[in-house]
Amino acid sequence: MVRTRAQAAKEKVIVFLQTAHHARRKKLCVLELLTAHPELCVHLHDSTLDLAMCENLTALPDSLGQLTTLTALNLRGCCGLTELPESLGQLSALITLDISVCALLATLPGSLGQLSALETLRLEACHNLSKLPESLGQLSTLKTLDLGYCDALTGLPESLGQL
Repeated sequence: MVRTRAQAAKEKVIVFLQTAHHARRKKLCVLELLTAHPELCVHLHDSTLDLAMCENLTALPDSLGQLTTLTALNLRGCCGLTELPESLGQLSALITLDISVCALLATLPGSLGQLSALETLRLEACHNLSKLPESLGQLSTLKTLDLGYCDALTGLPESLGQL
């Protein structure tokens, strides 16, 4: 029997997830898999990616933008995260984005304004976040924006007044 590339990729995902019994390890396995094999993104059909409390996570792969069916991304407490990829703006189905308690995060990608389905953006306790992208004013579906305890934030983009 000849296996297609897609079948082999799906099998890799299944093996990775089966070998990661501990929840935190499973989260990191998925991320390691996406980083090492970005082509696998098209085979992950979960609507939620929960990477909360992965303290050693310092970056997300650009391939994250290929998860176009993702509706929720939880990065809460990923205190080693220093930046987010521009490809984040490609997550067209994303409804909830939680980046709370990411203390080292100083800026957000301008592509956030492309998240046309985004309803909830949580940035609470991002202590180093000094500026929000002007593109946030394009988030016409945004209902909740949590900026509590963002100590370095000195102002809001004028475009937010358009919401």
